[in-house]
Parts: sequence; C-alpha cells; structure tokens
Amino acid sequence: MLKLFPLPLLVCLVILTGCAGPSKMMNTWIGKTKDDLTKSLGQPTRVVDNGKDGTIMMYSAMVEVRAAPSSSITVTTTGDGYTGPEAKPAAPQDNKSYLKFKMFYVNTSGVIYSWKIMSM
Repeated sequence: MLKLFPLPLLVCLVILTGCAGPSKMMNTWIGKTKDDLTKSLGQPTRVVDNGKDGTIMMYSAMVEVRAAPSSSITVTTTGDGYTGPEAKPAAPQDNKSYLKFKMFYVNTSGVIYSWKIMSM
C-alpha cells in the first residue's frame, strides 16, 4: 500500500530545500568586482581599510518592524483578584527598529572575496 506524506510536512520540505536565505544571495557576489557591486547597490555607506591590503565596503539600512494596526498582543493583568490573559491593541512601543549592515571584503585587485551581515 502506498503511504503518502502529510501535506504540511511536504510543504515544509519544499520550502526548506528551495530557500537558502541571504547567504545564497550574498555568495553570488564572491568573485565579482567592487564596480559590479557599486553599479548594483549604489555607493556604499562607508569604505574602510581592512588592515590586510584591502577594503571593506559597508552598506547600512534601518529596518523597522511594525505591529499591524489590527494586531493584538497578550498581556497578563492582575487586579481585583483576577490574573489571566487579556488582548490589547498593539501599541507603538511594540514596534522595533534596528540597523542592518552588509559588508563586502574587497582585495587590492578590486575583487570581492568575502562578506558578512550584521544587525545592531
């Protein structure tokens, strides 16, 4: 008898094998020139000496994660002898923001040999 995989498991397998995240995209830059990078992403936010006869081209962006206006968060309240979950509208302080850096390491020939992504 033929046994079928459950649909959610099959969907997860397809998604996981088809996505490699940002590293797949960033790896495409290895071996390309800094001119290729600048033509595609524009001027870097900053260029610094890497201390090993090369440079680091840094691109930064502020990332904002906002709670949807109709979303709610669950909080626990106490008072009048009651403790339990209560749905409240998401408040502005539930929004988060952070800096994201993409750094490309370039050798003296102008070729990208490594990269790094950092968030702060």
